[in-house]
Amino acid sequence: RRCSVDGGIDVYFDPVEFRNGDLEGLRSGGPTGEAFLAKLRANAEAQVRAAHERRRGSSEARRRGSSEARQRGSSAEAPPRANGEAAGGHVKPTEGPAGGAAEKGKPKSKVPPEERLRALHELHARFRAEDFTDDLVCRFLRARGWDVAKAEALLKKYIAWRRNYAPDSIRYDSIEEEFRTGKMYRLRHSDKAGRSVMVFAPGRQNTKNYKAHMVQLVYTLEGATRRSLGSESRRWSSAGEPPPEWTPEEQRYTIIFDFTGYSLLNAPPLSSSIETCNILQDSYCERLGQALMINPPRVFQALWRMICPFIDPVTRKKILFLRPGTDTDPDSDVVQAIRARFHTDKLDRLFGGDADAPYDHDAYSSWMRQEDRSRDRGLR
Repeated sequence: RRCSVDGGIDVYFDPVEFRNGDLEGLRSGGPTGEAFLAKLRANAEAQVRAAHERRRGSSEARRRGSSEARQRGSSAEAPPRANGEAAGGHVKPTEGPAGGAAEKGKPKSKVPPEERLRALHELHARFRAEDFTDDLVCRFLRARGWDVAKAEALLKKYIAWRRNYAPDSIRYDSIEEEFRTGKMYRLRHSDKAGRSVMVFAPGRQNTKNYKAHMVQLVYTLEGATRRSLGSESRRWSSAGEPPPEWTPEEQRYTIIFDFTGYSLLNAPPLSSSIETCNILQDSYCERLGQALMINPPRVFQALWRMICPFIDPVTRKKILFLRPGTDTDPDSDVVQAIRARFHTDKLDRLFGGDADAPYDHDAYSSWMRQEDRSRDRGLR
């Protein structure tokens, strides 16, 4: 829910907060209603304070930029607009609603090869009872800057999570209803970097079973990462070779976020969005290659501001906001961004491709059941 306060500042409240008797408490008064009103008031005051801080910070930054530009004898560069639109009217890919640079290359190597090999041997030694591949261990080391102690803590958390979630036991038939509208699915083809591609379409939400949503997410992620297992057979630890500092692209995935039909009415609660971020970052660390946000509406910016603090800075740099269809120039930045990453003859027009390839639930169900049968045969 949105209301304007304090000179036009928009304050947002999660509709889920009105559940569990809170709304009835407001209607009838009493301690429950008073406590809930106090909670809403504190929430609003915190958001207003944060908005004022952002405004003051922006004003000071503009003043400093103008002063420096005058000293150089040239005008300061205008900051990018919130929706990624440049001054000339073209929409550019950005790292988030606040703008930023497009995807950059990998940074220069900072960890010497011998240190990487030593860290790999040491972390393996701490998990002798687990049959972990070098690739899995390396991903957790990379996620923590090759710090063995930090990687060990994250790996222990991962082990506990898998035991609790049991992702290997999830089968499509138990959650088929969640896939019926195509709110989350995998594409059969990879992107140009060889990464698996998934589509998240929150505007197609068809249930309110948020626990099932998380199971659907894990099932989809497991399928997207399973196809890269063939490239994860190297054993640097036994060969005495230092592992690469960066995760190979074919072991990563790309996520396309399709915001068609997205609104506050079908938006997930903040708790689900945070849990999704935690699963992606902690349980599938070093797997994300890129996340493309296609046509995000303005209302999403409120949710983005709330979940941003929970997203690792390295992960945020992999998130690009794009608006295909707003510019018909074939040489525009958006078109170039799509064509640089995907085989457009296979990508649906909804995402900026050239193909007529919408989600087909029956065909997707057949594919998933076939994969489940293959997994079951492999477990026998």
